[in-house]
Amino acid sequence: MSRGLGDVYKRQVSLRYVTKACDLGSPDMVILPGTKNTIQDLLWMRQNGLEAAILKLADRQVPVWGICGGYQMMGEVLEDAMGVESDLPSRTAGMGLLPLKTEFEEEKIRTRVEGAFGELDGCLCGLSGKSIEGYEIHMGRTYIDREEGAADTARIVSWRREPEICRPMDYVMETGKDRILSRQARMDGWNRGNIYGTYVHGIFDSPQIARTVAEALAAAKGLCLEQAADMDYRAYREQQYDKLAESLREHLDMDAVYRIMGISPKEKGEEKPDDGYTVGTGIAGRY
Repeated sequence: MSRGLGDVYKRQVSLRYVTKACDLGSPDMVILPGTKNTIQDLLWMRQNGLEAAILKLADRQVPVWGICGGYQMMGEVLEDAMGVESDLPSRTAGMGLLPLKTEFEEEKIRTRVEGAFGELDGCLCGLSGKSIEGYEIHMGRTYIDREEGAADTARIVSWRREPEICRPMDYVMETGKDRILSRQARMDGWNRGNIYGTYVHGIFDSPQIARTVAEALAAAKGLCLEQAADMDYRAYREQQYDKLAESLREHLDMDAVYRIMGISPKEKGEEKPDDGYTVGTGIAGRY
């Protein structure tokens, strides 16, 4: 996201990775990224003060966007009854930014998706209805932990006249080589006010999504960004994957690699393996 936005807006937009509360500062937006161990990373944030600092920013209406594990952290409860993330069952309090409960399950979801944002609230409401595509890779399911579902999530706040209520973040369909695997859309993620959570990775790779987010954050500060030529970040990323794949083929014994993987030797003269086995490309390259 940082590279794409920086190129589109002539380095007027930057993204920082923060590991200490003292380095967080006053950002225009906080992104909680994915993680391989949601509970342990949440406890790490709690111990080093990052969680408290982010909650203070959220109280000041700074938008917070959670992706996958970051989305799970934003809820009220994370329950690992089967010890999926650790050796022992556990029940951990979340950040409480959204009225959600996550239950970890042994089955791991791995799928590419495409769809569109729902009718969003908050300063990023300009994303409403825009097309998205990306991928999901997570264990567990997240849902509103209220008897009446979303209808029970309305709350009165001091910074607006209307109550805030949880809204569906996006609607997606699973995709694959044959494009749409299922014509049935499903809801993913929740939004309430300036809090946004989704299981979908890769949303910000789309120039129109990154542009809309950057312009909304700038407008909130009374600024207008100077836009340069659009950059297709997905194309750029695929070019880097291809370069990596070529370098691996050049320096590794690929015949031995294919034998270990149980893949038949390729016909003599064929330059690349089939798409499904191209090193570094496809969805496998993003895990």
